[in-house]
Amino acid sequence: MRYRVDPEFKHKIINREGGASFKTCFQCGTCTAKCPVSQHVDLLRPNKILHIAKLGIQNHLHSNGFWLCAGCNACVSTCPQGVDLPAIMHAMKSLAAEENQIPRFLCDYEVLREIPFPLIYTWLCLDPDSFPRYHSNVNEWVRRSIQGYLRRYQEAKPDITHKEKVAVIGSGPAGLSCAWELIRCGFSVTILEREEQAGGMLRTGLPAHRLPKELVDSEIQHLEALGVVVKTNEDVDASTFNEFAGYDAVFLATGSHRKRRLHVEGEELSGVIHAIDFLKTMNTRGLSSLDRVIVIGGGGVAIDAARTAIRCGGGVRMFCLEARNEIPGHEWELQQAFAEGVELEPSWGVQRILGEKIVEGLILKRCIQVFDGQGRFHPVYDEEKTKRVNADTIILAIGQGPDVSYLDKLVKVGRGIIIDPNTMMTSENRVYAGGDAVRGVASIMEAMDDGKQAASTIIKRFSS
Repeated sequence: MRYRVDPEFKHKIINREGGASFKTCFQCGTCTAKCPVSQHVDLLRPNKILHIAKLGIQNHLHSNGFWLCAGCNACVSTCPQGVDLPAIMHAMKSLAAEENQIPRFLCDYEVLREIPFPLIYTWLCLDPDSFPRYHSNVNEWVRRSIQGYLRRYQEAKPDITHKEKVAVIGSGPAGLSCAWELIRCGFSVTILEREEQAGGMLRTGLPAHRLPKELVDSEIQHLEALGVVVKTNEDVDASTFNEFAGYDAVFLATGSHRKRRLHVEGEELSGVIHAIDFLKTMNTRGLSSLDRVIVIGGGGVAIDAARTAIRCGGGVRMFCLEARNEIPGHEWELQQAFAEGVELEPSWGVQRILGEKIVEGLILKRCIQVFDGQGRFHPVYDEEKTKRVNADTIILAIGQGPDVSYLDKLVKVGRGIIIDPNTMMTSENRVYAGGDAVRGVASIMEAMDDGKQAASTIIKRFSS
């Protein structure tokens, strides 16, 4: 095969926003080893993709693999060179979109079949709404391809060949992935979800502009067609957990829903809402009218909340502790928020929230340091530098953690559920766990990988 080579390709990437760290990548392979998707999808081999990009080869099998990166950040913390790989991948997507190079792998049914939830994952990794229509037809191509895939998205219902029954508690990405693997290998699987609709954070945590809910519906309907039993309005607590004695294995995928607090005056006022509650309300009840909105936080959830709030017709300002170059949210997501009208003011923390019964605003204080010398979270403030900002709604996007109170000493817990990372097994030998219930807040891709790994262990256990 004759390769098409563009010697300037790597320089085009380096000169785009987010592409500068491309120069420091040595293709050591750490990113591929850490990537939760590369274990299942052959096209996404990050180190191979970057190597091909440096050579300028444009028609290699893996040269389109960068489209499959969903920016989960799993590779960033382990990279010995500190390369921001998701930013490089996004720079490559942006360049390809401008040059009208659409992701052709969407035509390959077999590539998508490698992915547990091809509709959800493909939409999230391609993020079609991030490419303006005036310079690219990527948006329309993605939509058309996914609609075509939906029409073909059928799979024969597998026979139940194992007598063992498995309960999956929670229907987010970890729980759904575990159920998908198990049902296809002949296990009887029941999912229990406490909300009225299945989908977990895919439904309630991601705003509709990030993930259309009809895609979530399609994936769950597909699981049910395969034979998975999905029970909603099933809240599992310490008193009901022992009812699962009739199951041979239980996978805990209960997510991370315990909200962190600011511990400042006025936090209980009407009009102060946590981001996960705000997003859930917007996803289940639809958008409502807002006026002056302040979002506290600088991560991905804060950006999602801000972009959702701007769609409610209000003015939105984000304040975060981190300096501009320390903000944890992806730069391209921030740029999308700015383009939509969101304002950002870094290096500010909350001193107190103002109001009697209803929020009227807040007092901010200047943050001069977020982390100590050992990299631990330890903010330092200049208490003399403050300012007042008026607001009708304050959205707190300051993080959340797993709620493990329902386990009541049934399995070993710490900040989350403690597991053997090789088997996903808890201290109880028939109980497994994964996703945010174990990791704290993590990416959808990491949660999906946890579900697949737990299912693999269960399958091996009962197939030997």
